Amino acid sequence: EIARTREMTDKPFGVNLTFLPTLKPVPYREYASAIVESGVKIVETAG
Repeated sequence: EIARTREMTDKPFGVNLTFLPTLKPVPYREYASAIVESGVKIVETAG
C-alpha cells in the first residue's frame, strides 16, 4: 500500500497503525519495519 500511494502522489503522506486486541497475533514489528524502511515520516497510532 505504501508503494502504491507513492505512485499516486509526490506529496507527503502518513500511515495509520492501529493496535487493537485480536484473537490472532498481528505482525506489528513487521509493519513498523516496513514503515521505517519505506521512509514514511508521518505515523498515526490508535488503539
